[in-house]
Amino acid sequence: MILLRYRTIVPHSPHPSTALSANLVLQDTVERTHVADGYSDAYRGVFVIRGENVVLLGEIVS
Repeated sequence: MILLRYRTIVPHSPHPSTALSANLVLQDTVERTHVADGYSDAYRGVFVIRGENVVLLGEIVS
């Protein structure tokens, strides 16, 4: 997920929990910071995103 100011978070739970108001609850989340040729992960734990801030939700299948 890409947040404001290009912050990237990566949830490790298989599917985020959602509520009727489209709030997202992500478990075991890490914030990924991209630097030059690599990246660094910082553990953030449970991450809650309010539904009013969600623009698009989908799954990327490769």
